[in-house]
Amino acid sequence: KYEQEPVFPVFYSWYDENHFAKVRVQNREANDITEVRTYFYLEQYMSQPKLCASVRTLKKGESVELPLKAFFNESMLSLTERINAPARVIVEYKSLGSTRRVEVPVDVPVYHRNAMNWQDDRRAAAFVSARDPAAMWFARYVSSVVKDRFRQGVNSNVQYAAGMFEALNAFGLNYVIDPTSAYADNIGSSSIDFLQFPHQTLMYRGGDCDDISILYCSLLEAVGIDTAFVTIPGHIFMAFSSGMSEEEARQTYYDPSQLIFYQGMAWVPVEITLTKEGFSKAWRIGAKQWRDAASRGDARIYPMKDSWTVYHPVSVPGAVSRFNLPADEKTALAFDTSLDAVVEREIRDQIRDHEAAIARSDTGNNRNRLGVLYGRYGMLAAAREQFAIAAKKGSTHARVNLANVYFLEQNYRDALTEYNRVLASDSANSLALLGAARCYYELDEFNRADTLYAELGTRDAALTRNYAYLGSFFETRGRAWSLADRLVTTTWSMPPISEGPQPRKQAYVGYALTELPDE
Repeated sequence: KYEQEPVFPVFYSWYDENHFAKVRVQNREANDITEVRTYFYLEQYMSQPKLCASVRTLKKGESVELPLKAFFNESMLSLTERINAPARVIVEYKSLGSTRRVEVPVDVPVYHRNAMNWQDDRRAAAFVSARDPAAMWFARYVSSVVKDRFRQGVNSNVQYAAGMFEALNAFGLNYVIDPTSAYADNIGSSSIDFLQFPHQTLMYRGGDCDDISILYCSLLEAVGIDTAFVTIPGHIFMAFSSGMSEEEARQTYYDPSQLIFYQGMAWVPVEITLTKEGFSKAWRIGAKQWRDAASRGDARIYPMKDSWTVYHPVSVPGAVSRFNLPADEKTALAFDTSLDAVVEREIRDQIRDHEAAIARSDTGNNRNRLGVLYGRYGMLAAAREQFAIAAKKGSTHARVNLANVYFLEQNYRDALTEYNRVLASDSANSLALLGAARCYYELDEFNRADTLYAELGTRDAALTRNYAYLGSFFETRGRAWSLADRLVTTTWSMPPISEGPQPRKQAYVGYALTELPDE
């Protein structure tokens, strides 16, 4: 007697330890038999028969049910259609001292490489691959674009995730419901679902919730970020590791309810189907879905690394996709806008505090403090607006900071003009002197940079030490190559912080709030 479950190529290695069928072996000899061994062999996809089970003794008339396993090879992944493959069940045993052999032909239904059922939600992990060639190409491209725009102190995993998310939108990825293959209809059943590999979703520029979750997880795994599937009734989405422990996250994030805490770590849930809505909203919606389902006990999270121990990741041999990557400028702009939304959400209450102070007294100093808050987190357009208003109100601090914004935007000529305007009326302004030296350095006018840096050394030893790279143009370790570097090496001009509104709980981006006042 032979009982068969579907064979899915994507799990070809899984069947080496897990059975896909059962066979009932009955002893019809006139005597007991010994050393009963059962083998399975599908010649087309196996190099040799697989020993599945052995029984020491089988008495006359007795029967036993034995599992069938197989050591399939990856050539199964070439299947794009379901086939009935001819195979053999082989039983060897000893009867009265002689070795006997019985072979039974069977047809094994082998599904195409995209087929799977949802009897175990972890199974989708087999489709997630950091080595998928198209996913690697896309992920490395995006990381090269956004990494130079990273904001110092902002969680790097969040920044990579935002970059990948916005790049997929710029790429034109669409969420498409497949009425013939929907997670909601197939979850927990033996119905056959069609799941796309990452290269296919990129090539088709679309997929349903499981397809896009598989792709997004693959992209993040390709840059070394741990991911997980999240399931709620009728839906699957994803989460990625923040790289922070639960304790760290609760102390750092302004709103910990936006996170999933699992096994002592903090995970960021993302409703990846909202590719057109922006990363910040996709994060909020993902968190809400998790909270709502978790409150009913219906939410599950499956870290990819744990799932891979059972269902190994698969890359389709020779799989390539031909598509045009989104433009660098478009990707960078989308990333910057996305990060602004994420940061603004985290520092919203601090912004409100500063706006309340401005409402009470619309001074240059209050405007400047709000601009510094924006500037420190890389929201340069908002910072420029506040500094411009503050400068018109006579704030020298704001004029220095307006020049800082130009510098961060790599507009060194305009930055130099603003720094020199400050120096024209306040030749002792150390931050303006420093800014001018940095501009000359970036403009390769090293003699002028050296002169100003030497003058700075006579006025502010601490500030001079922080920018030691200006002392010799042969030393480039301190040079600001990226926005992240320029942000962290920018000193904002502010009056003593005690004069303004006190900051609330520090946002997750993690900047220190201590200022270097220019008095």
